[in-house]
Amino acid sequence: MSEFLIIRPTLSEPRKYTWFSYDEVSHNILAQGQVDSLADLLTINNDSPQRPVVLLYPTDACKLASITWPTRLKKREVNALLFSLEDDLSDDIENFSVAVLNRQGNKYDVLVYKTEELKSLEEALTLMGFSVDFIVPDVLALPLGTKVSDKYDIVALRLEDNWLFRTDVYQGIVIENDLLEFAKEKFNHEVSVSSLSEVPETYAGVWEENLCDNPLAVLADGAIKSKVNLSNKHQKKSLQLKFLQSWIKVVVLVIAVFVLWNINIDYRTKALVQETNAYKNNQRSLFSEIMPGTGRAKDPVAVFRQYISEKTGLGTDEGYLDLLNMISPKLVAESSIEMVSMKFDRSKKTFILHFLAPEDFDMDRFKGLFSEDFTVDPQTAKPSRDKMLHSVLLRRNK
Repeated sequence: MSEFLIIRPTLSEPRKYTWFSYDEVSHNILAQGQVDSLADLLTINNDSPQRPVVLLYPTDACKLASITWPTRLKKREVNALLFSLEDDLSDDIENFSVAVLNRQGNKYDVLVYKTEELKSLEEALTLMGFSVDFIVPDVLALPLGTKVSDKYDIVALRLEDNWLFRTDVYQGIVIENDLLEFAKEKFNHEVSVSSLSEVPETYAGVWEENLCDNPLAVLADGAIKSKVNLSNKHQKKSLQLKFLQSWIKVVVLVIAVFVLWNINIDYRTKALVQETNAYKNNQRSLFSEIMPGTGRAKDPVAVFRQYISEKTGLGTDEGYLDLLNMISPKLVAESSIEMVSMKFDRSKKTFILHFLAPEDFDMDRFKGLFSEDFTVDPQTAKPSRDKMLHSVLLRRNK
């Protein structure tokens, strides 16, 4: 959205609220007016309720100052700067807050404002449905003057009954038009004054006149682009951004650790592969010494196992397959039994068979099936599923 609603309140009595809508693309003022109360502002927000609101906070209701402090202050200690301005404040010091606009070393550019006054104004506008995206002191919405040496030329603009002066990046003052002729001491003769409005007779020939087409458009454009923003919405976004930035650092650190971990794993993997290859080469060398007539074997362990298997009387896998081949045809041929499980003890070359059989099962006949090669030793027999669950040990005869 390119349309903004600009509101500049007058906080002294009688109160009034100057408003105008500004199009950022065309740099035109679309509409403008003035009302006597906050409630009257509701009538101007019906057409575009979602447009961002810029609150030009009147500089005559706050104070811009530059303070040199002996030590660097932490965020929770900045209100201590108020003691340097206590004599210039119109009320008790506890009624004011300090916003640090800029810090260079021990020099602080600050805005001092009445805490409740600014807070209640922003909250009231928010409750009325306005989206307060910007709160900028009106003088800091003026363009910055030309820098000469270490100082800036002053930029002046007349707005209704007041003259706004921007004197530095974060400094400025407001002077009533009726008091302007008595304020000559406010202007440093080392810098010039460039007026965007018609120069008053008192300063004719002293100030340089650089008229602008529309003062309100100048203020609107400057406020939108200003680095200073006191709105609560902006503060929340800044905190969220800082929080996000802190998590980005964590993510970057995690990624860095992950990359280093992968590099370490890759290095260790390569080292392990080298060790494995060296081990295999040692195996081949040892195998060649033990069995010189077999030539170079790709997998000496497998070749050696096959050689041992061929030299045993019971074939492969320590005789298990041979024994299984001997008993399985007999078990399959015995239709009266239902096999449940079979376990093999390699060390003893024995099978333990678990099978279901009818109650009149002839165990002696079953033993006879295996008598040539095995000793059959019945272990247990107990009822199960209308049958008898038998446990039988088969041991290979020597």
